[in-house]
Amino acid sequence: MSVALYYYTLTVLLASILASAVCLSVYLVNRQKPYLFTTFAFLVYFFDVALVLRTDVVGRKSGKLAVYEINGPVESALLGSCLVLFFWCACREYLGLDRRKRALWAIPLSFLGVSYASFNFLGVGKWREFAFFSVRSLFILALLIAILIHFLRTDDLGERRRLLRHRGFYLAVLGATVATTAWNVVFILGLDYSNSRPGDLSFLPERNFAENALLLCIASFVCVSAYKTLRMRYVDPPAGVTNQREAFVFQSIASYSNVNGLSRREEEVLRLVLDGKDNRAIADELFISVSTVKVHVHNILHKTSMGNRKQLTQAFWSKI
Repeated sequence: MSVALYYYTLTVLLASILASAVCLSVYLVNRQKPYLFTTFAFLVYFFDVALVLRTDVVGRKSGKLAVYEINGPVESALLGSCLVLFFWCACREYLGLDRRKRALWAIPLSFLGVSYASFNFLGVGKWREFAFFSVRSLFILALLIAILIHFLRTDDLGERRRLLRHRGFYLAVLGATVATTAWNVVFILGLDYSNSRPGDLSFLPERNFAENALLLCIASFVCVSAYKTLRMRYVDPPAGVTNQREAFVFQSIASYSNVNGLSRREEEVLRLVLDGKDNRAIADELFISVSTVKVHVHNILHKTSMGNRKQLTQAFWSKI
C-alpha cells in the first residue's frame, strides 16, 4: 500500500469515528433516535474500513491473496448487514414510519441472503466479486426510494417542506451510490487482472473509493445537521420534543421568530397558527383571552409584513 493510500484510509477511519462521536453527542443531548442509529452505523463503517485495511496490509505481506478473492467474506457480509440496518432504522425514525420489529429484521436477513447467494452460487471470479460488493449500493438505493415514496404519499405541507429541505443531500447520495456501482463495473468487470498479482496493484479491485466518498458525504451532512441541532438547542431548548417533524417545526419557528423579532409568547401563538387553530383554540391552549390572542396575531402579522394567516403560513413554509 502506498503512503498516500495509507493516509487516505486513516482519514476515512477518523471521519467515521468522528461522525459517530458527534451523533452520539447529539443523541445524549436531544434524545433524537436517528442520531443514535447513525452513531452505530458510522461505528460499523469504521470497522468495515479497518477490515479492508487489514487485508491490504496483512494479506499482501503473507502473499496469500488472489486478485478476485473476497477477503473476509463473513465479516464483510455481517458488517454490511449491520450498516444498512442502522441506516434504515435512522431513516425510519426520521420519516416516522411504522416501527414493526419483523420489518426491521427483514433488512439484514435479506442483505445476508443476497450476499450468501452471490458468494456461493456465482463461482470464483469477477462476477462473484462484483455481485457481492454491489449489494450495499442496492440497499442504499432502496432507502432513497423509501424516502421518495413517503414524500409522494404525504399530504402534510410541513412534512413535504422538511423533506425538500434536504433534496440536495438526497441527490448527492444518489450520485455517490451510482458512482459506487460504476466503480465496481470499471475496476472489477472492466479491467483485466488475469496476469496480475495483488503485489502488482496499487489497490485491490474490492477497494471502492466511491463508496468511501458516499459515506463521507453522509458523515458531512450528519455533522452539519448535528451542529445546527445543538445550536438551536442552545438558543431555545425544545423540551419534550421527540417527534422528528415536531422538532423540525420547533427549530424552524425559533429561527423564523428570531429573524422577525417575535417575542416568546408570539412564537407560541405562531406555532398554533401554523397548526391551523383559530383564536378560541389558541386561547384555550395558552390559557389567555381571545382578545389577547388577537393582539398577538396582529403583532405577528405586522412584524412579518403579512396580510393574513394564510399568507403568513405560506411565507413561513417557503422561507425555512
